[in-house]
Amino acid sequence: MYDVVKELADIHITSFPYSKGWREIINNNIFLSDIQKKYFEGKSINDLNLENNTPLDWLNRYYSVLDKDQEQINMSTLFLNAENMFEPFSDLKKLDGHSDLLDILITITPGIEKKLLHSSVDLPNRYNAKISKLTDNAMAQFIEGKALEYIGRKNFQTKSETLPDFFEAILKFFSKNKELSAQLFPTLYNERSKLHSNSFSEELNQIGDIITEKEISLTSLKQIVSSDQLLATLIGDEENLSTEMIQKLSHIVSSTPYSGKIFESLIERSISDVYTEFVKNPNYKVPDTIEKWKSSQLSKTVFPVKKESRTLYVVIRPSDGDRIIFYEDQEIDVLSNATFELWTDNGTDVRQITLGDILKTTQITEVPLKKLF
Repeated sequence: MYDVVKELADIHITSFPYSKGWREIINNNIFLSDIQKKYFEGKSINDLNLENNTPLDWLNRYYSVLDKDQEQINMSTLFLNAENMFEPFSDLKKLDGHSDLLDILITITPGIEKKLLHSSVDLPNRYNAKISKLTDNAMAQFIEGKALEYIGRKNFQTKSETLPDFFEAILKFFSKNKELSAQLFPTLYNERSKLHSNSFSEELNQIGDIITEKEISLTSLKQIVSSDQLLATLIGDEENLSTEMIQKLSHIVSSTPYSGKIFESLIERSISDVYTEFVKNPNYKVPDTIEKWKSSQLSKTVFPVKKESRTLYVVIRPSDGDRIIFYEDQEIDVLSNATFELWTDNGTDVRQITLGDILKTTQITEVPLKKLF
């Protein structure tokens, strides 16, 4: 207990060998229940003022000591909830299931986190055996009941406009966990089409018409949409596809995980290639490993570098397809700075892009300054 109490910044006690003697002289015993009342009651973990420990580490040590000190569990003992506030043990539940299901639950049950034990609290064994558990089955049963209630109402489509987050979260869970969803949501999973909006249903009907017209089997359709290589070929084959078709395919692919995979692979390749170029170039100085260089990055594509003893910032972008696209605010901020360089890589050539290159390529001959200053 001494090691726990001494961490509290506003409690001044002597060193351990002398603590017992001083306590008898000044008659100033400190009990664990005193800590509950003074530091936990109606307060947040952020209110804790500790000497040399992180709040959660200290709190778990406190609960461990408390468990040893108590003869039996106290239902009014204050524990940390998911909102970083202290609540009585009797009011709390412990998450014992998928966090994705909890996220769905939160969309329709505001304030539920107040009744949840904080995930980083190490609950003593006796308390852990006694606490109510929020299981997958319990969450799914509540979610399914609410969803079926909504879609069973008359004039459902107008009322469903207030529930897009709830329905979208359910559909995403179904998509990621098909077998589990069928078990947890025996009724709703079979009626999941009703969770979609009218516009989605219409688009689905149009897709069905195309599949029927072109006599495409479901197996073939799955092979098409699940093939990264085929999608990449379609997007890249600009000579044999119309502009309209390329735009449609690009729009479809850009909203899928495929586009994220492509961007991640391209940017990682470009960072590696530009780093290798800097290592070979005597005018530039970078850390001896790419991992160290990455640890100093300002954002995913902005890196510091030494050039002739001067620090400047480098923006790295893939230039595949002879295009450079800027996505992040940090990139624009850095490019607005006087000490920057823009470097690109297309998998073959690594080169610096200057303002002159941009002006020549875009054929800009006049730059209005009114909005710059």
